[in-house]
Amino acid sequence: MLTELRNRGLADALIVCCDGLKGLPGSIRITWPDAILQTCVVHMVRNSLRYSSTKHWSRITAAMREINMTGKTNGWKTILNTLTVHYESDGPRAEL
Repeated sequence: MLTELRNRGLADALIVCCDGLKGLPGSIRITWPDAILQTCVVHMVRNSLRYSSTKHWSRITAAMREINMTGKTNGWKTILNTLTVHYESDGPRAEL
């Protein structure tokens, strides 16, 4: 599919937003080596919620929204630590 886009005249892509499908980042790198890859925020949230109970989804999505809005500052670490402490007693946690 990417090769077809290139053959139809899309010589280069600056930013490619994708859903995290395995193999897609590699294909994008082969087709457009200088493209910046960005995982779609909706897919990133959806994939993250897969590992939590539905009763926690609203709090997790609110925290993820805050983390996404902080940009490249260190504020995201504080938000993530607060969220981690809140759910630490609920079971195993993922390490970053």
